[in-house]
Amino acid sequence: MTAQLAMFPSTVSSASVIGLAVKLPRPCWCGSMVATIGSSAGPHHARLQCAGCETHRGWLSRDSYEFIVAVVDEFGRPEQPITIRFPNSHNSADDQL
Repeated sequence: MTAQLAMFPSTVSSASVIGLAVKLPRPCWCGSMVATIGSSAGPHHARLQCAGCETHRGWLSRDSYEFIVAVVDEFGRPEQPITIRFPNSHNSADDQL
């Protein structure tokens, strides 16, 4: 049985960041602030897709990707969206809580 299992590639582990929700500092044109982390493509580590309208929102930086992977590996998958901030983004009063 073990030899048969070795014939198939492994699936995404439960600790993977694929499918995690992230809150972005700027809304999509549809108004959603939440995006879903998707698979990589070419030199990119992971894509960000709008949770509201599925529009491509951008790419997750290598540093952000590696940080999120390390946090998920250490503490497990979060139940709430992870807030991503850019160096020059302004936070609302809600983010200060």
